[in-house]
Amino acid sequence: MNDDQPLPRDYAETGIFSYTVYDREGRLLARKTTNVYPIDDVMAEPYGLWVEGLWETANYYVDVTMPTRALKLRPPSQVLVTGTTIYNIPLPAYLRINDSELITITDSTVELNFPLPGTYHVKVLTFPQVDAEFTFFK
Repeated sequence: MNDDQPLPRDYAETGIFSYTVYDREGRLLARKTTNVYPIDDVMAEPYGLWVEGLWETANYYVDVTMPTRALKLRPPSQVLVTGTTIYNIPLPAYLRINDSELITITDSTVELNFPLPGTYHVKVLTFPQVDAEFTFFK
């Protein structure tokens, strides 16, 4: 750290440094605090990428296309649903039904067919957009 560089405000006042770890695509993964500054990249595992402050992982992302690691609000989802058809899906995207494993979506429209009666919670993940969530009843 350069001696001319001021300490982060929260660290200077409290001795605690807060940061948020993100992946190579800009997804915020974890919020952390430490009494060490500057932090070592090992502390920001698994990727060694971090941004100062405690940021809501569901609402923000790091625009990795910007050289300054710009934090941005995740844009709202543009995914729509009619009946059991989910459409207007930007690719790449993933689908999760009732907390199952992720399914890769290869088309901008998906027709869902549920085999058994019940309630199905469906999440469409289209990062950096906010995840779209729907509930279907059969």
